Amino acid sequence: MQGSTVVINPPDGDMSDYFSSLNKLYDYQFDWIAPGHGFLMDNPHEAIDRLLVHRRKREGRVINALSVLGEGTIDNLTISVYDDVPPALHPLAKRSLLAHLIKLQQERKARQDGDLWINCP
Repeated sequence: MQGSTVVINPPDGDMSDYFSSLNKLYDYQFDWIAPGHGFLMDNPHEAIDRLLVHRRKREGRVINALSVLGEGTIDNLTISVYDDVPPALHPLAKRSLLAHLIKLQQERKARQDGDLWINCP
């Protein structure tokens, strides 16, 4: 939080569960968020909104990259989807990308064939 997002790292990290957890948390009435790192945060619903918007935008970029390319490896999809992230952080970005791809696979919007991830329109 506070300027960065957590890495959703499969197999333990699940992007579908992450979205679900944020949506459930949003339904509670509270005044502060106490993240595992960083400072106390006021306006918790705004913070949750920012996280959800960020993840949805990133997922949109994954879907767009698959639509344009048709298929791709984690490596070349990372370059396209995370072109706004410094290359030094791409190893972590690859883990979150994988989490997005697994979510899209569960939703039948993508499929995996070996090292390739393929668009399922």
